[in-house]
Amino acid sequence: MKQLFLALTFFLLTAPAGLAQTPTWSWLRTVEGVNSVVDLAGSSTSQIYVTGLFDNRLQLGNRLLTSPGRCLYVARLNPNGQVTQTTQLNVSDDVLPTSLAVDRSGNCFVTGSFRGTLSYGRNSQLTSQSPDTDDVLLLKINPAGAVSWVQQVSGTAPDRNTVPSRGWSVAVDQGGNSFVTGSVSGTTVRFGNRSFSNRQNKAFLASYSPQGTVRWAKVWDAPADTYAPSTGRATAVDGAGNCYVSGSFFSTLTVDGTTLQPANSDSNLFLLRFDAAQGQLRWALAPAGSGDGRSLGTDAAGKVYLADSFSGSTTFGATTLTSTGSADIFVTRYTRQGQVEWATALGGPNYDFPTDIAVDKAAGRAYLTGSQANGQAFITQLQANGQVARTTLVGGPGSSTGSSLVLDERNTVYTAGIATGSCQFGPYTTNNPATACYLARLDNADGRPSCQVSSPTALVTSVFPNPVQGRFTLRIQAPAADQNWKATLLNPFGRIVAQQTLRSTAGTTTDATFDTAGLPSGLYVLNLEHNQQVTTQLVTVR
Repeated sequence: MKQLFLALTFFLLTAPAGLAQTPTWSWLRTVEGVNSVVDLAGSSTSQIYVTGLFDNRLQLGNRLLTSPGRCLYVARLNPNGQVTQTTQLNVSDDVLPTSLAVDRSGNCFVTGSFRGTLSYGRNSQLTSQSPDTDDVLLLKINPAGAVSWVQQVSGTAPDRNTVPSRGWSVAVDQGGNSFVTGSVSGTTVRFGNRSFSNRQNKAFLASYSPQGTVRWAKVWDAPADTYAPSTGRATAVDGAGNCYVSGSFFSTLTVDGTTLQPANSDSNLFLLRFDAAQGQLRWALAPAGSGDGRSLGTDAAGKVYLADSFSGSTTFGATTLTSTGSADIFVTRYTRQGQVEWATALGGPNYDFPTDIAVDKAAGRAYLTGSQANGQAFITQLQANGQVARTTLVGGPGSSTGSSLVLDERNTVYTAGIATGSCQFGPYTTNNPATACYLARLDNADGRPSCQVSSPTALVTSVFPNPVQGRFTLRIQAPAADQNWKATLLNPFGRIVAQQTLRSTAGTTTDATFDTAGLPSGLYVLNLEHNQQVTTQLVTVR
């Protein structure tokens, strides 16, 4: 069994006793366009907020949005996916929202970038520093849907080789203070009355008061580090007054006098902790792994969750992970002091990557989305100890990628992403020949909040060989009781291709052989069911 875990040729997804049964998709909405749905956020009242952009018109579920040109929108949806409120901001040139967050009072915060003149309210406008460059955008919308304020971060005369200035992530604390991270460029970069000189492609972190004034701001790296770009991609705050930022850098990263080097030749990630009130750096890490650092979360105990991609063998604390494909996914949890508690690998023989993570803050369970299995969106739930509880795949034959997900108080998952062609969300199907966005809801089967994780079950299963050529064996080492099991093999489209009923005897092992000689190559799902317990393994057929 130990070798099986180290090989990581499949996912072991064990749902502990008392956990809700297999999740079900309760609704699906497709939205035309690739940036029509960019990010989601949840509120304490089970309302879901959505942001994106459109040109001229957009059918968003039950609501038709119109504009004389390009437009940023924020919409509020009820749990059934019906739009109940919208806010629109028109722009003369271009705009891109990237992230939004909602505070406990129902105020919504959006970051991104814009160029030209942004119009909102009746007669309010904001103009970028230069018609040829983007400014960072941060805006606040009150619970009634009105824009409370809009702030910009501008850079003058940036180098021609720089990427546009952009806010990539926003978070909000219990006091309504907002925190935004991204990257900026300019000979002079201004955050309100604070300015920084000669910053080209540099990561930043800034905090704003509930009234929209700058509390503090940081742009990293010394001015001399012109050719060492960095980007902040995710930020999160906990209840103890800490702000965390993750992102990527090249060569070196200097933050408040602390210089980071990549963990190895394939790594480029950073993870930082700041005091949220004053912006003082508490610690800085360069985790192993590659990607852009966009998947970051915290829980009520102050644990920090980071997910991204890795290749080959990579070490996190005392755990070494080995990928099975060109790139696999890692999820790791840190203490508030920056020490690794556990690390888990997800993935198969293809290229797999995460895009977003959400954390059940009370129970410490993480939910992850992205792309795996050669272009399928997924939602994976991890137990508090880092073990995989279950994975739900979006079926094909079309391709899909999850881009965002949020949880409500019952751990119902609301997710967004992009899909091309025919993609299966349980009973719902997308049929878009062109790429379009989707919004969907994934429920617990019994509609109850997830229970606390119980002690590990005595069940031990293994599948060999995996990958499979011709046939494979499922082996069950049963708990101390005779039990009946139903083993079901599903193809990549969720259809049953084989099914067996097994009876295990206490204290013995039971084998079942599955013939795959007539099956097309691909990633198959093997479910093993008994009462309230479901064990799922991904099986690669060649």
